[in-house]
Amino acid sequence: MLERAVAKALVEAAKARGLFIRKCKWEGRVGAPDYIVLRGGIAHFIETKAPGERPRASQIAEFRAIETAGATVWIVDSIPAATAAIRAIAGV
Repeated sequence: MLERAVAKALVEAAKARGLFIRKCKWEGRVGAPDYIVLRGGIAHFIETKAPGERPRASQIAEFRAIETAGATVWIVDSIPAATAAIRAIAGV
């Protein structure tokens, strides 16, 4: 399975729950997450990976900075993980 299949499942699950989701492009940042999901004024960042892939060191550093600022970062590497993250964000 490719990362794009995980990303597609993520976007479809978010839209099915009526969540705001956007693919992000980060100017001048290395390691930033792929998606932002907003619910109730709270930002959740999601990094998609192919099954078994792990974040690079630069990504881990960026994710820690985001979490220190008070937001949540999810790393999903499968369709079940993507849908579980969306269910958790949606409060279901």
